[in-house]
Amino acid sequence: MGHTVGVRRVVGVPEENEITRLGVRHGYGGADVIKALRPQPSHVPSAVIDNPAYKAGAIKRGRGGTAAPNVGIAEVLLCFFQHGGVGFVRDRLPRVGGYLHAARSDMLMSFPLAPSFGYTSYYANVGDMTNAGIELELNGVLIHTRDFTWSANVNLTWYKNEIAALPESRKGMTVDGVRGFSSGSYFYGEGQPMYTFHMKKYAGVNEKGEAMYWKNVTDPATGKVSREKTTAYSDGSYYLCGTALPDVYGGFGTQLSYKGFDLSLAFSYQIGGQVYDGDYASYMSSPTSGGGRGNNLHADILKAWTPDNTGSSIPRYQWGDLNSTSTSDRFLTDASYLSLNNINFGYTLPDNVVKKLQLKSLRFYLACENVWVWSKRQGLDPRQSLTGAVNNTYYAPIRTISGGLTLSF
Repeated sequence: MGHTVGVRRVVGVPEENEITRLGVRHGYGGADVIKALRPQPSHVPSAVIDNPAYKAGAIKRGRGGTAAPNVGIAEVLLCFFQHGGVGFVRDRLPRVGGYLHAARSDMLMSFPLAPSFGYTSYYANVGDMTNAGIELELNGVLIHTRDFTWSANVNLTWYKNEIAALPESRKGMTVDGVRGFSSGSYFYGEGQPMYTFHMKKYAGVNEKGEAMYWKNVTDPATGKVSREKTTAYSDGSYYLCGTALPDVYGGFGTQLSYKGFDLSLAFSYQIGGQVYDGDYASYMSSPTSGGGRGNNLHADILKAWTPDNTGSSIPRYQWGDLNSTSTSDRFLTDASYLSLNNINFGYTLPDNVVKKLQLKSLRFYLACENVWVWSKRQGLDPRQSLTGAVNNTYYAPIRTISGGLTLSF
């Protein structure tokens, strides 16, 4: 449901700055109402799982499935509010902007189960979440002459994600003053964004080059909590270590043409967010009796602590050291990136030439897709996952170079 209000001309504005069109849009709606969820165990035929007797429990639920059957999932309602405007300055500089506020209630989440249950996970309604942000797009002609045209475009999205509410039954722990629950490497608490990392914090190395981690210590007399360093990884405390979600993301591009030649570039980008670079961690690990011999190493291992390099923050490289690359915020890496997605270069033959060929138009072109990605660490591709989990088993988009011609009769 929504409405749009438009204005065609603004009186009193100088002609060179004339706004020829102006609009405001507003919308509200709801969608995706889920009344029940019945993940189907892998070994139960659909004819059986749809049987009323199975739903009522008369047919025995066998073991070995991947998710528990219907667990009485409550209704899920998604609502959103959107408001934005669009204006054009002499039809050459379009400006599009918008504000988004989306609220989701009774969100579904998968929880792990012990193997003795017969299922690896189950789904439950765990709380409410909100997303609020702005979108902005600029797209216009910067220079336009008889032979030369230069246009450009840019867009960005900024939003804030927040868990608005959790039931008390799910607030089983308190981390950094926030009550909530953890699942895997993430923590979920009211006021926190989704995909907030929940892990131990790296504290550098000691005088022997051993890895250290922070742990909380409570004064029994005053109850005051302080921090100290420990080389025992198991003694380290868990902390909230930021989110995988970016602050800003979007894209930009440019198009140029001159006397039949044309060139276009398209980029995308992300600013903020974090990824856990598990591949880097494995390349920095010490060999052990269980493995690590003959594996690849990262060049940063040459910067590790040694008796002659005591100023390094990278733990010593020593046989059997199990904790030097244990999971911690040491391997959380800035997820910002810039990618050059496309380059397209072409030449269109003049009209007087193509007419002799009995054609309307003829253009030759050369294009390259997925050209390059710049990120915090070479080989790291933050685009792999919104959750901040990346690994080398995923192939990056394949770079392709192609050429051809486009003709019309």
